[in-house]
Amino acid sequence: MSIPSPAFVRYRLQWLLLGLGLLLLLLALQHAFRQVTEINKRDTINAATQLSSQHQRMETFLEAMRGQAEERLRSNPQSVLSRQLYQALQSDGEHGINLDRIPVDLPPALIGNLTGQGPLPHDGSERQARIHLALSLSPLLATASKLLDRDVAWIYFTGTDNFIYLYPWVPSSQFRFDPVIYSKAYWQEAMARYPHLEHAMLSRPYQDFAGRGQMITLSQPITQGGQIIGLLSIDIQTVTLAQTLHRLAPRIGTLFLLNAHQQILASSQSGTAPPPPVRTAQSAEYEWQQGALQLVYPIPETPLSLIHRIPLLPMLQTLLWQSATALITILCLVVATVSSLRAQRLNRRLNYLSRHDALTGAFNRHYFDAFEHRQALTGRQRIGSIMFDCDHFKQVNDRFGHGWAIRSSSVWCSSASPC
Repeated sequence: MSIPSPAFVRYRLQWLLLGLGLLLLLLALQHAFRQVTEINKRDTINAATQLSSQHQRMETFLEAMRGQAEERLRSNPQSVLSRQLYQALQSDGEHGINLDRIPVDLPPALIGNLTGQGPLPHDGSERQARIHLALSLSPLLATASKLLDRDVAWIYFTGTDNFIYLYPWVPSSQFRFDPVIYSKAYWQEAMARYPHLEHAMLSRPYQDFAGRGQMITLSQPITQGGQIIGLLSIDIQTVTLAQTLHRLAPRIGTLFLLNAHQQILASSQSGTAPPPPVRTAQSAEYEWQQGALQLVYPIPETPLSLIHRIPLLPMLQTLLWQSATALITILCLVVATVSSLRAQRLNRRLNYLSRHDALTGAFNRHYFDAFEHRQALTGRQRIGSIMFDCDHFKQVNDRFGHGWAIRSSSVWCSSASPC
C-alpha cells in the first residue's frame, strides 16, 4: 500500500479545491470555445449564403441575356435600337470601328461602346448580324448593371469575329478591342470547357484590359448551330470582393475566398498570410491547421469556397473575454472556500484547546502526583518522568492513518528506551 506524501495529507483539502477549480476553469473555457466557434461558423455560413446569392443573381442575368440573344439569332438579330446604334458606328481605318458618338436622341445610360477591328461589315454578313445582336442587348446590359450596381465592374459581349460591346460606355481612346483578349484566361477556359459548360463559368484572376486592376469574369457562351459565336461576361473586381468579405467577415480571424483552383481571390484583411493548401476532404468544423483554427466552407451552387482562420492569440483573448464572468465567479468561489477551510481549522484547534487539553492536563497532574507520592514513600529521592499525551497520538491516528500513528509511537519508544 503506497503511503501518501505528508504535504498531500496535510493539504488534501487544498489539493481537492485546486483540482475542482481547474475542472471548473476547463469547463468554462470549453463552453466559451464552443460558443465562439459556433458564432464564427454561423457568420461564415451567412457570408457564404450572401456570396452565393450574389453569384446566382449574376448567373440569372447572364442566362436571361443568353436566352434572349439565342432567340434573336433564331429569328432576327436586328432591332430598332440596334439599327440606330449601327448607323452611329464609325470606322477610322487603322483603329477599326467604334461607337464614340452616341445618337443624341438616346439616353447615354442605355448605351455601351462597341469597338472592333476592320471596317464595317457588308450588309447581310454574319458579322453584321452579330454586331446587331450585341447592340440589341443594350437594355439588358444596362438593367443588369443598374441592379447589380457596385458588385460588377463591366458587362460585355465579346464576339468571335474581332469585336467587343462594353457597358458602361467608355471612349475608345481608353479601351478598345484587342485580339489579345482571345488569349486571356476567361476566353480560353470557356472555349476549353464547351460543350460541357452547363453553368456560367468563373475564370481565374487576371489584369483588366481597361486598367481597373485584377478581375475575375463570370461568362456564359452564346451558341448558334452548335458553335460559340461569343461570350456574355460580367467582370468583378477582386477589390470589390475584398470589401464584401470585410463587411461579412466574423469579428475575429480572417476570411479568404478561393476558387476551384485553390487560388486566393480576396481576403477580409489585407496583408494576412495565406492559408495552407486545402485537403480534398474537409469537415465543416474548425480544425487546427498550421498555428490557427481553420474552417473550410464551400459556397453553395458555386465553384468557390470560404476559409476562415483564427490565429491562436486572438482566439485566447476572445476565450478569456468570453469567459471573464465565469472566471471571476470561480476565483471568488475558491477564495471563499479557502477562507472557510482556514476558519474551520482554526475552530477545530480552539475546540481542542478549550475542551480537551484541560481534561488531559487534569488526568496527567493527578497521575503524576500519585506517582510522585508512591516514589516518596519508597524512599527514592531522584524521580524522572516522561509525560505521554495519548490523545496526541490518537489525533495522529485519526488524521494521518493508523500506519503513521504506529510509526510515531515506535520512534518515540526507541528514543525513550535508553532512559
